[in-house]
Amino acid sequence: MTLSYAYAFRRGNEDEFKFGRTVNLDQRRKSLQTGSSKPLSLFEFIETEDDKDGERFILRHLAHKRLVGEFCGVSVDEARKAMQLCRVYLERQLPIWRAEEGKIAELNGIESGPEMLPSTEDLSEKHQQLLQLRAKKRLMEIELDRMRDQEARLETAIKLAIGRAKGIDGVATWETGDSRRKFDSDILKSADPELYEMYLTKFDQTRFREERLDVYASYQQTHRVRQFRLIE
Repeated sequence: MTLSYAYAFRRGNEDEFKFGRTVNLDQRRKSLQTGSSKPLSLFEFIETEDDKDGERFILRHLAHKRLVGEFCGVSVDEARKAMQLCRVYLERQLPIWRAEEGKIAELNGIESGPEMLPSTEDLSEKHQQLLQLRAKKRLMEIELDRMRDQEARLETAIKLAIGRAKGIDGVATWETGDSRRKFDSDILKSADPELYEMYLTKFDQTRFREERLDVYASYQQTHRVRQFRLIE
């Protein structure tokens, strides 16, 4: 089994820390060092199979401390506390949540009974909290959509100002460059039709539905599933 780590690197003696995950601490430090003007040192690490969850936990915990780039502006005590909280999360909370998720997956596959259970004070409180959380989430999604629209308009304004130029000093660049390499099946089809035909093995369900809707319907199946609906 390959060992993995959730880590904290410190930049010089500054209150600037990089939190992340890796399978090789020294190699990761060296790769980060190339972009840092000050020496990076390993502050603390957690050996874990759940490095991805550890990294996600810390970055969410310190989201309000993020600096420009990948570093967080935190003190030594704050960095140490974040790593301690992460360790508790990985060792105690995450296993419990995974066990609960496994139980939910099991319950999701059974036939529900006919009875409605009586509520409790604790469940009523959780019910209200969930309703409030969902309402808050909807408002945040609306605000996020508004911010995305504003972001797009501002970027458009800057691009229009750049026009055919390379960029604007101190504002932005808009340079022409090669895109990421992407497989083009049309080129293969033109260059080697036989090879192209060898890989046309996927059933076209969309076309079948559009052209033979009457037959399509006869092959549809339903499955018994449990659906959760919050009573408002």
